[in-house]
Amino acid sequence: MSARLLIPALLLIIACAAFGAPDPRFDAARASYDEGRFADALALYDELTKDYPHSPEAHFNRGNALARLGRAGEAIAAFQRVLMIAPRDADARANLTFLRDAAGLPKPQPSLRDVTFGALSAREWKAIALAAWWLGAAALAASLLMPRLPNIVRRAGVALLLAALVAGAGWGHWRLRQRHPLAVVIAPGVQARFAPLADATPHFDAPEGLTLRVLEQSGAWLRVQEDRREGWIPREGVAILELES
Repeated sequence: MSARLLIPALLLIIACAAFGAPDPRFDAARASYDEGRFADALALYDELTKDYPHSPEAHFNRGNALARLGRAGEAIAAFQRVLMIAPRDADARANLTFLRDAAGLPKPQPSLRDVTFGALSAREWKAIALAAWWLGAAALAASLLMPRLPNIVRRAGVALLLAALVAGAGWGHWRLRQRHPLAVVIAPGVQARFAPLADATPHFDAPEGLTLRVLEQSGAWLRVQEDRREGWIPREGVAILELES
């Protein structure tokens, strides 16, 4: 092999080692979906979302397959997972709105904190916080060690440290949400009860696709909140929206 061909080949090997070769299951799942074999596509996307939990593409296409199979609650959960990973994904948000409207479900009302910090994902806030912290610390250290540096270096360091604090608050917001995660009802006929018992008095209906906030877990039951109402529902009737950090 000539030197002219050796260098591009080495670069290709390094790129494959760093980023990994494309998983052929993505193409196979896409082909199954395009051919109308939605159950086969879903089986592949189930595998892909387990192997690539932070892949918006895998969760988004899994949601499409679930919607095609009439499993609206699970599809809503899948699209909400996309928005946890990629909060600005317009297609996932549009599909989520369509499914909720079709099912007559109320649209969750985000808190001010959700609006403030929800535009970026947990990973994005974390990356910004770490980068701003180290850059700001380096700028301040340089201004102390080299007093002749322009004042703008010190000011930049202070600004970066402030940015790190804001980004840290955004990261903390997502960590707090994982302590009380969202959950989506994925089974029909679910009722929230006043106590974690099958024969407890029903409190309110929880239709398929409804988004809830998990407040507590007790064995096979979850204490959940919807708007200002709280109740207990079976764990098996919901999909909890948790992602690995």
